[in-house]
Amino acid sequence: MVKATKNKGTEKNLGTDKTSGIKELFAKLKKTLRGPECIKKYAAAFFIFLVIALFLEICVCNFRSIESLTFGDEAVIEGYKVENASKNSDGTYTCDKKEVTIKLENLNKEFDNIYLDIKGPNPFVKFDMKVCDDSAAAGYTVPEREVVPDVTQSKYIRTHFNGNVKTLTINLKNMSNGGKLTIGEIGINRRVPMCFTWCRFLFMLCVMMFLYVFRPGSFVYKHRLDLKVKWQIIAVVVFLILQTAFLCNLKNVNLHMVEFAKTEANLQFNRLAESFLDGRLDLEVDPAKELLEMENPYDNSVREDIKNKVLWDNAFYNGRYYVYFGVVPVVLFYVPFKLVSDADLPTWVVLIISCVLMCMSFLYLLYAAAKKWFPRIPFGLYFILGVLMCETCGVLYFLKRPEFYPIPIALGVAFACAGLALWIRAEYKGPGGELRLRTWRIALGALCLALVAGCRPQLLVSSVLGVVLLWRYVFKERLLFSKSGVKNTLALCLPYVIVAALLMLYNFKRFGSPFDFGAAYNMTISDMTRNKAHLDRTLTGYFYYLLQPCYFTPVFPYAQVMNRETLYQGTYVIEGTYGGFLWLSPIVFFGLWGLGKKKWYSRKADLRPYYLSWAAVICSLVAIFLNVQLGGILVRYFYDFAWMLTLAAAIAVFAAYCNISPFSKGKEQKKALLNFVMVCFVVALVINSLHIFIDYSHSIASANPAFFYKMKYIIGFLI
Repeated sequence: MVKATKNKGTEKNLGTDKTSGIKELFAKLKKTLRGPECIKKYAAAFFIFLVIALFLEICVCNFRSIESLTFGDEAVIEGYKVENASKNSDGTYTCDKKEVTIKLENLNKEFDNIYLDIKGPNPFVKFDMKVCDDSAAAGYTVPEREVVPDVTQSKYIRTHFNGNVKTLTINLKNMSNGGKLTIGEIGINRRVPMCFTWCRFLFMLCVMMFLYVFRPGSFVYKHRLDLKVKWQIIAVVVFLILQTAFLCNLKNVNLHMVEFAKTEANLQFNRLAESFLDGRLDLEVDPAKELLEMENPYDNSVREDIKNKVLWDNAFYNGRYYVYFGVVPVVLFYVPFKLVSDADLPTWVVLIISCVLMCMSFLYLLYAAAKKWFPRIPFGLYFILGVLMCETCGVLYFLKRPEFYPIPIALGVAFACAGLALWIRAEYKGPGGELRLRTWRIALGALCLALVAGCRPQLLVSSVLGVVLLWRYVFKERLLFSKSGVKNTLALCLPYVIVAALLMLYNFKRFGSPFDFGAAYNMTISDMTRNKAHLDRTLTGYFYYLLQPCYFTPVFPYAQVMNRETLYQGTYVIEGTYGGFLWLSPIVFFGLWGLGKKKWYSRKADLRPYYLSWAAVICSLVAIFLNVQLGGILVRYFYDFAWMLTLAAAIAVFAAYCNISPFSKGKEQKKALLNFVMVCFVVALVINSLHIFIDYSHSIASANPAFFYKMKYIIGFLI
């Protein structure tokens, strides 16, 4: 008896020790998290987020598996009938029509879920079900679903029928006449297997850790922006490396676009490089005889019979094919590659390089603006806005459709931002405190901005932003266009003159006019030679490019392509868009609000950032107008102006942050501003990431259904 009592006492003490140990651990974690910023604090946070991520993955993301433990008795349905298909000797079926019906009769059972192990002639099987239960003897049809053989979760369909199910009719939609159908097993109330998805678990862990690191109060807001500090530049470089790795994987997602990138339309930069090396400006491809004999070869409707003989999206002028897209990418990338190789330079390689250069130029431009006008900006705010600009201003869309079309846009934007940043950084103070300009930065910035014309002529409006930057040097400081500023003036003007002369000569030799880039002779869906500017297009264009709210649904991928609706009576090229840019990146609203807040800049003698914001917004409106009149409403055209609106928003955020007092109530205001920026950051990234899965044509769902539906069940785990 005494021995037993001693054991019980020991067990009680052990239990008490464990409880007190756990309480002590939580107390230490709480104290660490409330303490000063240090590595130990972030290690503690990581441990907590690790536990939370495990809990979410096991208990929330696998809720259907846990829930299925409460279902009724499992059963396998064997006595079903298959219509519109003939059974083969090996137990499979041969489809007689495009729709096959499976009938389950005399069930009289309650369903909690249904298990369908079905494989059709396509990568997935679309189906809907007609149910006759206690509430509807005549039956009703439930929404369409799909079974993907390689995605186990898709085979378990959660049901919410009313009472006993009498009969169930499964209508298989995407069959094909003569196709093979395999019905492995049909069951009810099946236990859903637990599926621990490592990528989802790690993603949740990384997101929580990222949000914690960039919360208000974090160390990243206690250090001013200075990329000369090792850890800050490392953070930027790591982001660019991860971004590049992500883009390299994203390019393979849409299998249709991967194949389309190998077509002649996407190889025209390679063909132009070959022509250059042979001393020609036209493409070395002879047009079809039928095309040469047409009265109006630009009329797409009369080219229908010879569409396979026509080089799509090439300029056709005086019986020869030309490339009207910007020539700078050809000179920079394709000609050097052709000098050392006979192979074609893959489109995706140049596109990734261009997108990475664009991201680098975004980060450089924001850094230049912050260091010049807002020296109190913390690194964390700069980093968040830099990542936001990179992710919402083109790279995600460009690489999900790795065509050659975005290359001139991405490279043009990269040159524009780099040129502006160089001009911002050109100013410095001499030994006597006098204002001076670094001539090499003025020259290099001018060269970058001039090269924009050879990439994307519409983006020449970015030079207007340069005028805002240089205005004071001309009229106030007299460092340009003056006797004392001859050197700087030549550095500014010569790159423009040289590039303009070369482009004008290039255009004249091809189309007989120094100002004709050849876009009007494009072999596309409409006759561009007869295209005229009409103001009636303008309001519709501004609505779709800026104001159209995004459309969301509760079904993956949750975002949808907009309907192309207009009352314009005439030819108007409109792609299905995803919503106006104000909704794709809500922080732009803050930038527009900042246009009326001149007082934020009133403490500074230099008001150029304020006027730069105005110029960026106005130039965005001009770019939209030009695109509407010259091309129409295309998704890739969003990124001609998106960076300018985001730049205006970033400047407004910088100005608001620096205008807030660092004392008392100002601390709460700064915290509110940082929280607002983070909310805009998260919303924009979620919206733009979801758009990876949708498209106006050749969507990932049709081009790569295995990937699409795998992501559907990873993200939509409650399906």
